[in-house]
Amino acid sequence: MKRWLNGGLVSVAIALIFMLVACTPQSASAPPAAVPQGTTAPAAKAAPVVSAEQAAWDKVVEAAKKEGRLNFYTFYFTGDKGMAMANAFENRYGIKLDIITGRGSEFTERLKTEQRMGQMTGDVVATSSTHMENMRQAGLLIPSLDLPVLNEKDVWAIHPTFHNKEGYYLDYQRYFLTTFINTNLVKPGEEPKSFADLLAPKWKGNLIMADPVLSESPSRFVLFIQQKRLSEDYPTRLGQQDLKFDPSTVGAVAKLARGEAAATVFVSTMEAIQMAAEGAPIRIVDMKEGTVTDTEAMGAIKGSPHPNAAKVFLNFIYSQEGQKLLGEKIKTFPVRKGIIANVPQAIQLEPSNPLVVDLEGVQMTAKAFRDKQFVSQLKPK
Repeated sequence: MKRWLNGGLVSVAIALIFMLVACTPQSASAPPAAVPQGTTAPAAKAAPVVSAEQAAWDKVVEAAKKEGRLNFYTFYFTGDKGMAMANAFENRYGIKLDIITGRGSEFTERLKTEQRMGQMTGDVVATSSTHMENMRQAGLLIPSLDLPVLNEKDVWAIHPTFHNKEGYYLDYQRYFLTTFINTNLVKPGEEPKSFADLLAPKWKGNLIMADPVLSESPSRFVLFIQQKRLSEDYPTRLGQQDLKFDPSTVGAVAKLARGEAAATVFVSTMEAIQMAAEGAPIRIVDMKEGTVTDTEAMGAIKGSPHPNAAKVFLNFIYSQEGQKLLGEKIKTFPVRKGIIANVPQAIQLEPSNPLVVDLEGVQMTAKAFRDKQFVSQLKPK
């Protein structure tokens, strides 16, 4: 009897345990999602891999946006050209572009003053490679070789570092520096075909150029003389032609368009493009002794108040987007391949005898301008 009770109690205890287990709520785990027959569940997407270089550049862009603005010293990007550049950059990055205009020689002196006073205002400066070289030698610029766009291969007609491998200034557009005529004053077939032609009596008092005291353009004579394309006394002989002068090449071509002179000496396509597009009676001439082929350049200013915005702006200028803006909207000759230079027919030229200005040429021209080498010859008292 006692054994049955003990056995019965054990059996009852076991039965009660099973009943309690059956009545205890189970944890609510969701059943696995049903996968239709013949298919497999989609694999989870991996996060995009960002290189260390891209991550570092993203930080520069973010810092630039926090800076919020950029002060751009330039001679070329004025009026509608400047507005197009400012709008494109602000739309792309949300950074306001303030444009301060002036000549390259003026910017050189302004930056020296800012540096001396310790009150830097400018962030990026753009002018001729000659003035940029003088700024580099004066310690006013910093290198910009860390721009991502400079790593792109096989996209350059002229690489941005063509004139300065250290990246203190970068070439952003090409131009020709040569003679232009007023087509209302010079009949077809009577235009000068060489620098020697400009010494003829009919051109006396009818030639205009930028003032060699203020503009580096006349200093290009040093290249023609060094390469023996012109004689050493040519500037003196030209100075006997009662030359007219303007403080800038822009003013010189404007006076040409108004008929105040029949031809120019050393005016660039950059200044003539807009006037030709507006219907000015001007046309480019391919000179026998050579047509100067040079570049405009940009550089980041040492000690600028918005250094990250400066980097982002420079990278934008050399990108496909920035170079298309230059070629198609602003109408110039970009340094990237495959971009249409939307310039008027009167400005288009394939030089028969190009004089390509390399780094040595830039340095020679820069020195000639600093020394005012041709002032007394071209502006005799």
